Amino acid sequence: MEELVVTMGPNLDHNSREFKENAKKICGKRLGGVWETVPVENLHIKKLTGGMSNFLFHCYLDENHAPLKEEPKQIIMRFYLTTVEAHLLESHIFTILSERKLGPKFHGLLANGRLEEFIPSVILTRLEMISPSIAKQIAKKTCENPPTKGHAFGNKSHHLRHNSSCRPTRPII
Repeated sequence: MEELVVTMGPNLDHNSREFKENAKKICGKRLGGVWETVPVENLHIKKLTGGMSNFLFHCYLDENHAPLKEEPKQIIMRFYLTTVEAHLLESHIFTILSERKLGPKFHGLLANGRLEEFIPSVILTRLEMISPSIAKQIAKKTCENPPTKGHAFGNKSHHLRHNSSCRPTRPII
């Protein structure tokens, strides 16, 4: 499935039976409960926009299929378009934040992605992200939970070398 997503890219038909069957198989294996038995016709998938380095899909069950246990009724299925090294570090950080309840709940690791909690929200556009008022709010939230030194965040010099294009060109606050 992950290979299919990366290979097909933007041309991928997320409503095809093949894609939905693969999504059902992944969700059934990682989430259990109703996801194992729901007919493919009752699994809905919406491709989300806004991902800059991955493909995001909102997978959800129709109103006739309630969770059997503690499994979620809807999730985000994320497929990375980056190197394995880059997404392993990002997944590690995501898991730590999830365990500390500082981000979406982690539901499962895929070969080239993950399943995570769906939180209804508005996805910011690139222009909105660099808007001074929004950037200020993002900076304040980031300061509330600053990164700590340690193994979880890897080698800083390595990170800076590979992400130098992400540095701001002017102060945002």
